[in-house]
Amino acid sequence: MPKHVTLLPHLSTDDLEHRYRGAQSTGYSPYWIGQLAKRYNMEGPAGMRNRARTESYRCPPLLDAAL
Repeated sequence: MPKHVTLLPHLSTDDLEHRYRGAQSTGYSPYWIGQLAKRYNMEGPAGMRNRARTESYRCPPLLDAAL
């Protein structure tokens, strides 16, 4: 039996529906849906940005751009 996901009311129902209708369908698994709901509850709408291109786990470069 799937778990129920509860979202905190950061946005109105109309705003959520508008954003939902404007989004593309995704192939997320139930695990990732739960992770996204948890992030939404903690950070609100700002937490829904794509982090794949905004956060790097690389060490900073040892040489500056001039070298």
